[in-house]
Amino acid sequence: MKVADIMKKDIVSVQGDTSIQEAAEIIVEKKIGSIAISDDGVPVGIVTEKDFVKYLASGRATDYVGDIMSAPLIRVKFDAELQDALKILSEHGIKHLFVEGEHEEGFTFGEIIGIISVRDVIKNLPDPSN
Repeated sequence: MKVADIMKKDIVSVQGDTSIQEAAEIIVEKKIGSIAISDDGVPVGIVTEKDFVKYLASGRATDYVGDIMSAPLIRVKFDAELQDALKILSEHGIKHLFVEGEHEEGFTFGEIIGIISVRDVIKNLPDPSN
């Protein structure tokens, strides 16, 4: 199975100057584990539940998600196998991967076209007992 088969195309995102409170409310409302941070509609970073916890524990005084986002984005090509995506997730110790398209598939090279989570990948891996 390919990454494109399981990716979510609707990426929830906010601008970097969005308040941490507002971003947290969106994550809770949408029942998602992360939110993309965009610059003029292009994802440039990600804030995950783990980032919110680290921020709260740090005692830092910032109000904006752009200050706590993880960047650069870790990506996987849309036509990669799920096992390859799982390897990337594992190597980087992350739970979310952005999916990029390629020019010949009707996208601009490197354009972010979706997102997958480690949960999505594991749920869709073939059963090794079969």
